[in-house]
Amino acid sequence: ANSDISLNDLYHTIHRVVSGLMEAKNFYIALWDREHNTLMLPYFVDEKDEYDGQPYPAATGLTEHVLRTGQSQLIDDNNHERLIQTGVVSLIGPRSKIWLGVPLKNNEETFGVIVVQSYEDRDIYTEQEKQFLEFVSGQIAAAIRRKQAEAERARLTVKLEQHVSMLQAILFSTPDFFHIYDLNGRFLFVSDSAADVLGLTSADMI
Repeated sequence: ANSDISLNDLYHTIHRVVSGLMEAKNFYIALWDREHNTLMLPYFVDEKDEYDGQPYPAATGLTEHVLRTGQSQLIDDNNHERLIQTGVVSLIGPRSKIWLGVPLKNNEETFGVIVVQSYEDRDIYTEQEKQFLEFVSGQIAAAIRRKQAEAERARLTVKLEQHVSMLQAILFSTPDFFHIYDLNGRFLFVSDSAADVLGLTSADMI
């Protein structure tokens, strides 16, 4: 997380590390946009299901069940059926033999879920695998939040640079006399048109 890698590379690294310690052939990370109540799966690997890469409304699937409760869920196909019959969750996507989801939290606020599942073996995940994912989920959550913040800073920096370039283009080309000066009256910026009247350059006036 502290290395100079992208957020997408971080997701791949998380999957690789988890796969080295437990079965994670079917693995995804879901992030929740609380404001719009949508889910995004920035990393998704699955044998049977497909994902188009677009945010979708949070509904009543197992992933949302973890988000609502803020608790890890280890659910085999029998328990899944009982949850469906009692209206706690709905069936979304192919039915797995066993499903394990652990919340990703930031200061006790759940913002995502890390999930592994198996379509073949209901005994492949036990309380031990659940405890392992719970143990690493805090580190994973912190790493994702850190990389998200870095990506947002980079996006805002590019946006700011675009605005500055546009403002400079306007100010340098305006025929109006335009000055910016500080509280001591020292020029910080002088338009070329204003400097030309005095037979000086902008740099001379500053």
